[in-house]
Amino acid sequence: MDWRPEDLTSEQRQEMADHYKKHMLYGFLWAAGGTAVTVASINSGRGGIIAWGAIIFGIYDFFKGLNGYITYK
Repeated sequence: MDWRPEDLTSEQRQEMADHYKKHMLYGFLWAAGGTAVTVASINSGRGGIIAWGAIIFGIYDFFKGLNGYITYK
């Protein structure tokens, strides 16, 4: 789904911006969830797990969405 913004109608650009806005939301949720799991497990007092995968994926997905949103908005 990589089209040049100038080749799309305003409705299509808005649809693409909405698509990338979902990436931003889901990326934020992944990163926040991974951070919450990490903090909760460390605070449990029995060691803990660090949810690096969820945090890194969330950050990546958020910035992918932000870049796409800025491009098509």
